[in-house]
Formats: sequence, structure tokens, C-alpha cells
Amino acid sequence: LKVEALRLKVFSATINGQPPMQGIRELKELVANNPELLSGYIALAEFYTTVGKTEQAIQQYLQVLDYEKDNLQAHVELVSLYLGTNKNERAKEFLTHLQEINNAVKDSFIEDFINKSLRKLN
Repeated sequence: LKVEALRLKVFSATINGQPPMQGIRELKELVANNPELLSGYIALAEFYTTVGKTEQAIQQYLQVLDYEKDNLQAHVELVSLYLGTNKNERAKEFLTHLQEINNAVKDSFIEDFINKSLRKLN
């Protein structure tokens, strides 16, 4: 719940033309004090992606995978971020792992994402 409140604080500040740094700072502190709080890493990554800080977003998603190696959202986002920065080999690594995960899950959204990503790689 705290993560969602901070997420709202960051995006509200941004929408209102105010600097969102206070909320981001609080979110970073929360994650630092609770390193297994995956939703915190994801919230930070989403913010970084929104403001075009791709490398910072990637680092946050990699943190998620340090705690939960089969996290679907982190894999999907990493594939997208790596494809967006033309780091196709890295994208392929995470896409391969995503395919393995989805073999067990059988999620049609993930399957569609995999197929579209494969087309971008070719």
C-alpha cells in the first residue's frame, strides 16, 4: 500500500508540474529498507521508463529478478527495454527465458508478446 501511495505521489506531482523527486526519494528509501519489496522496484522502473531513463529502469527490473527469477513482468519489460535500445542479444536472452516460463503458464498475452518480439528480432 505504501508503494502505491508513493507511486500516486510521484505521478500526481508530475501531472501538476511539480518536481516528483520527493516521492521518488521516499520510494528509493522504502526499497532500500525493504529490499524484497518487488513492487517498489517495479514502481521505480516504471517511473524511470516514463521519463526515458532506460538504464535505471533496467537496473530496477534486474533487481526484481534477483529476488524472483521468473517474474513475468520484469522479463516482459526487459525485453521491451532492450529491444528499444537495440540491444537485441540481451533482449533475446530474456525472451528465451520468458518462453520457458510461459511454457508452464500458457498465458496468451505473453505468447502474443513473445511472437511480436521475435518478429522484431528478425
